[in-house]
Amino acid sequence: MSHYVVVGAGVAGLTIAHQLSARRHAVTVVERDTVVGGLARSWHYGDFHFDVGPHRFHTENARVASYIRQVLGGDAIEIQRRSGVRMFGGFHEWPLRPGVLLSMPFSLMVRGGLDLLRREHLAGDSFEADIINKYGRTLYAIFFEPYTRKFNFASPRDLHQDWGRAGVNRAVIDKRASADSLWSLLKTTLLPKPVETTFLYPPTGVGIFSEKLAANITASGGRVLLGCPVTGLETDQGRVTAVHTATERIACDGVIWTAPLPLAASFLNIPKVDLEYLSTVFYNFEINAPDRIGF
Repeated sequence: MSHYVVVGAGVAGLTIAHQLSARRHAVTVVERDTVVGGLARSWHYGDFHFDVGPHRFHTENARVASYIRQVLGGDAIEIQRRSGVRMFGGFHEWPLRPGVLLSMPFSLMVRGGLDLLRREHLAGDSFEADIINKYGRTLYAIFFEPYTRKFNFASPRDLHQDWGRAGVNRAVIDKRASADSLWSLLKTTLLPKPVETTFLYPPTGVGIFSEKLAANITASGGRVLLGCPVTGLETDQGRVTAVHTATERIACDGVIWTAPLPLAASFLNIPKVDLEYLSTVFYNFEINAPDRIGF
């Protein structure tokens, strides 16, 4: 039986640890925070539950869906999809419906029409080139470029197209609602197909998924150490043989690292790992009133 140390108690780390534990490996999860969940944790204030951003369980992979249901057990409800975007001074259902055209300024409609006729073909593999080649400069200028700067603090020309494609595909969710070009987006808008997608969501927040994984790992004999940052990695002939924390040395046969990569690189004396991470500040408001956002 091998002993693995998993650094990071987010969904990825806990899922890997849970799978290893199910295969009768010894597992120790090390997490610097005092709670599990990482970027998919939840806060609880009385009857109010807040997630770290919007999270919901949805997959077309039957095996993954079965695993999620198995972990959540009875702590999950099915909810109907309800997605929208704020454009042109109001909220519009996504995938877009014909009504969005009525709210567009006439000048934008003309510019968008010209984009359909004169397709550009920018060279390169940047997000900017990918979006302009697919949707034209009008949509790029009014939506993709400012949104990317606001969300990522970077210009689309400085990002690889894979980053943008992953984001667009994640937003579409239902593959029947094609949006891989300006023509397909217009077709989806004018001739929308019914999209009846359901999601799984725990009533007390998405963090319960990680909490259940941690409980299962512990019940199988594994350890989940919280409030326990890694202080160093011990190596021998190119392999990590032990993980150091402030309180103990954990000998292991392998390490699964899901924490920030620059930290691991610093412990392993690997230079020039140029990755940056954005900090997020959350303000959670408890409002005892009906939802006022509608489409």
